Amino acid sequence: MDEYNQDFYAAPPEHYAPQDLQHNPFAAMLPPDYGGPDMDAYPPHASEAQYTSEHGYYGQGPIVHEGFIPAMEDVQYQGNEQNNSSYSTPWTTHQEDDILDTDDDMMMNEELVLNGEIPGLHDPTLDPDFSGSDESVNPGGVSDEDLDSDFDIDEAPRGRGRGRGRGRGRGRAARGSRGRGRGRGRGRGRPGIDDGEGRPRGAPRARRRPREAKDPGPEFKDTLTKATQAWLKEDLETAMKHAGDAIKINPEVFASYNLLSEILYAKEQYEESVHVLSMGAVLQRDVNLWHRIATRVLDLEGDERARLEWAHRCYSQAIRIDPNDWEARCQRLDFQLRFDHKGQAKSELEMMLKIEGHEYDLDRIQQLAELCAVTQEPDRAVEPFEKAIEYHMRFQKDDYSQLDWQILNSYLELMQSLKRYDSAIPRLRSGARWILGRQSESFWDDQLDDREWDLEDHPRRTQVQDFVPGKHEKSAYGAGLPLEIRVKLGMFRLHLGPAHLGEAIAHFEQLEPEDESEMAAVFDFDDLFREVADALTMSGNHAQALRYYNALRRVPDVPQTALYISIAACHWALKNDIEAERSINAALDAAGSDLSGRVQVARFFQEWGMMQRCNEVAQDVIAKGGVDLVRKAKLNVQLPTQRPTQAKDYVKKPAPVKAPRPLRPTVLRELAPKPTTLQSFEPKKPPARPKEAKEAKEHKSRRRLRGLLDSEKEKLEGAQQRDRAIREMYQELKNIEDLVDEGDEESTETYMEFAGQMVDEFRRMEAFYPRRDKHVKFVGYIGRKGSHFRMKESALAYLATVSNREGAPEGDPSTHLNVGEQAPEDFHDIPFDEWLDIFCRYALLVAKYGKNNRCWTVIQAAANANIFHHSSQREHHIYVCWLACALILRDEEHLCNACRYLIKQHPYANDAYRLFGLINRLYSGHRSWYNGGPSQKFVLRLIKAMDFALLDKDARLMYKFGDQERSGYTRGGQNDGNPEGITDVNVALLSMYGHVLASGGAYLNALNYFFRAYSVEPNDAVLNFSIAIAYMQHAMKRQSENRQYQIQQGLAFLHRYYELRSKSGVALQLQEAEFNVARIWHMLGLYHLALPAYERVLALERRVSAENAKGGLIAVEDFSKDAAFAIQMILALTEDFQGARSLTEEWLVI
Repeated sequence: MDEYNQDFYAAPPEHYAPQDLQHNPFAAMLPPDYGGPDMDAYPPHASEAQYTSEHGYYGQGPIVHEGFIPAMEDVQYQGNEQNNSSYSTPWTTHQEDDILDTDDDMMMNEELVLNGEIPGLHDPTLDPDFSGSDESVNPGGVSDEDLDSDFDIDEAPRGRGRGRGRGRGRGRAARGSRGRGRGRGRGRGRPGIDDGEGRPRGAPRARRRPREAKDPGPEFKDTLTKATQAWLKEDLETAMKHAGDAIKINPEVFASYNLLSEILYAKEQYEESVHVLSMGAVLQRDVNLWHRIATRVLDLEGDERARLEWAHRCYSQAIRIDPNDWEARCQRLDFQLRFDHKGQAKSELEMMLKIEGHEYDLDRIQQLAELCAVTQEPDRAVEPFEKAIEYHMRFQKDDYSQLDWQILNSYLELMQSLKRYDSAIPRLRSGARWILGRQSESFWDDQLDDREWDLEDHPRRTQVQDFVPGKHEKSAYGAGLPLEIRVKLGMFRLHLGPAHLGEAIAHFEQLEPEDESEMAAVFDFDDLFREVADALTMSGNHAQALRYYNALRRVPDVPQTALYISIAACHWALKNDIEAERSINAALDAAGSDLSGRVQVARFFQEWGMMQRCNEVAQDVIAKGGVDLVRKAKLNVQLPTQRPTQAKDYVKKPAPVKAPRPLRPTVLRELAPKPTTLQSFEPKKPPARPKEAKEAKEHKSRRRLRGLLDSEKEKLEGAQQRDRAIREMYQELKNIEDLVDEGDEESTETYMEFAGQMVDEFRRMEAFYPRRDKHVKFVGYIGRKGSHFRMKESALAYLATVSNREGAPEGDPSTHLNVGEQAPEDFHDIPFDEWLDIFCRYALLVAKYGKNNRCWTVIQAAANANIFHHSSQREHHIYVCWLACALILRDEEHLCNACRYLIKQHPYANDAYRLFGLINRLYSGHRSWYNGGPSQKFVLRLIKAMDFALLDKDARLMYKFGDQERSGYTRGGQNDGNPEGITDVNVALLSMYGHVLASGGAYLNALNYFFRAYSVEPNDAVLNFSIAIAYMQHAMKRQSENRQYQIQQGLAFLHRYYELRSKSGVALQLQEAEFNVARIWHMLGLYHLALPAYERVLALERRVSAENAKGGLIAVEDFSKDAAFAIQMILALTEDFQGARSLTEEWLVI
């Protein structure tokens, strides 16, 4: 070995000899006389290839060329004697101890399940394409509705049977497993007592097969057949009559309900169709069926609340069948929140957190905490929140951890509402430490103060014995603590008492209240300033509170009246009467003609015992028509004897003047209205009117919008302010786009904040989401005729936009309602294409920060908007962004869903299939969706539709296409079954399905489709290599018959691949071929053949680099490093460590 190493690791030759390039890597495996003049291993044409068996390459049966199996009389199909309407799944025919050993057997049975075939059909020559009718496919075939349904989670069909013993109304799962959410029945017998013939009572019960479905009878079968034939002939009336008769004859068979539902749907009687399907669904324990019904219900027209309640019941039925159905629970939770059923929503969330795999879902726990806070039950969310945080802190922090600053802040707010400051501080410190990557430094928990979060190491952190300066960056300590969390820590310290005041003030100082620059923190964190100032005021630290109140005077968005009142309260508490009086006058000036602001000033006078001044301000407000405001504020002043609208002649006695309340601190939060944000402009829901008023209104003519605007002028003003804010945000986003693309963190945060608010504003518009049905086209913001102005918010937004335009005439904004027939192409004067760009950019940024729930919410909101849905270019843009986000978040389910959408939009286009394979190649996690049931059924349906389209009418009768399939492919006879105009077999589609099967370990099934593609493209190098790998991998399996034959077959196709790839003479392609051949030898353990092949890969490195440099390419594929690493492993395993070291130094050192 040493001599070999010395020879090999000498300097490589300058030129690679041509005879070496033509070296056959299989020569060592061939006999000495191989390759003589009379021997031609590869005929020039694939059609001339001779197979040793007259039955084809595999098994027995007719020869397979194009993958079609003639329905010849001599071909026997086992187990096909009983062709009933209900079949049992293959899993029900085995005992628990008969579990399939090999992956191929498992996949074969899975294909039988997917195709709805009768179990027992095990002839290996049969093409799985036509092994039976696909019961999961609706009469719509590969229609848009059918392909859209693939976005749902597909499950294998479930066996159903009648329960035994004392159980009632409980179906039984397939043999060998128990259904989810259902327990095992218990016997009631006594041991040792004979039960007649058979086993004694108490002994183990013998395993039985599930009871077969009862024969519905010949009359039912004949009637249903007539209905089906009439349906195929498009005689809908006759079909509906026979389907109804079939239900009357036997109402326990689901097929008749399903057919009648489709007939009604074709007659555009959508609601009746869903009703019939719901009646039949109770006969099936099928979760996916209830999901499908709920989707159809939501697509109906009519009363929205009734539809939502109906869909809510459908999802409840799905949960009753499978209590662990996460999607159904999420949908039901959404409905409960929309109905404002907070109690039910809390219970739903608690049940969701008990589902395995979701016990520590922090996003749902955060939602539960918010609900509990609203319903004054915060204790209810503490325990699951703390358990989830403890669970996530057991693992290392990475970019995809759910536990982040936002979650931690939500937990701290929960503890703050419960006033559990002592227990919140340790959790804050440990959680922040974990997020910053210092979870191992638990010694900080022994410190009673917050020196861990100082900005500098000196003087306090260095006094801790276990602290090692320089071990972590400063950003892992105080500099990395967000201001919101630091302020929370200071608030907790402040509430613990005077002993902790110093620590609290130190934390508050990070806000820098004296900073008067344009970049001061007060402009970005005015809410924190208000919290700190109010807390300091309540604790009696008025001098400190004034620092933060005075800083807020520079922020124009802060309500100035309440701010000056709070400042005056602090001055009065500090005995600064002159400054207090000056602040009160400033408050009155800021209030101006605002009556609510002046009432706040009057309330301040009352609380501080200045009743005379309180009465003066209150009477001024009453004189200006603000008597209701005074009464609501509960001011102790004399009210007018009668209200202007009263016609009574009695005089109300004045209320006695109460003694003034004891002096207490006045805080800003108690007096100030909500902060001026986009949300604060949203109108509150009006109180419900009595039934009589509603009935009276029905007899009146509809109010004109002019009157509505006159009565809701304040709402319009709020909409105008919101419109101006949106415009300003948009301009800021355009200004910082380039900085965001360059990776500037500050600009990115600003972009995410503004884009998030704009996206939320967009999602509020009913015009873009009419009845949550994206199929309704956008016709404008005012609504269609007869809509009763349901889109009031959209109308207000449009009017605000028009009135804010430059040069807009003053006056009644309702005059702008006379828009043209063409729908607008902008929102807030921002084009829809720009809105789509904001959606996609924001989704990508959110995905990069690991906020997957927010990312999918934004993407789905864009996909469900009608203005994007009805534009193929915009919708394509959305799903490309969907793909990118799925790659960033490593979400295989969304990757497959987005790829399947693109395939649906571009059926039988090779690029779409290649993209599906490429995207799943880039996905680095464990693959479960790429080769799972939903993907397999989706691709298999496309293959079957392609095969149906390529056959003529006579040939189609020879194959086992079901009636529903035939109807779906021809759209009920509306076309010839080939709407896409397919002329040839799509090799890319067949190869893709072969790769899907091979990645799941079903190599024999994959070979079936690889050979179908091979019959069309025999000289495709990748296809030959895929066949070789499938043979080799199957030979390596534990239970592989004739292993030597499998390896020889694989080597034959590998040899062919090598010839096809190396004949071009391109160095990179030759290097690839050499490397793949070496990998096969390496996999087989033939190191003496693998090493020379790897050597040739290394020797080609110079030629590859030279060709790439000549072509002007910078980054190219080069297999030399991979080959060197493989050689290193071989040498190390054979204990040639010196050779491995020399190789590493020459090839693997960067």
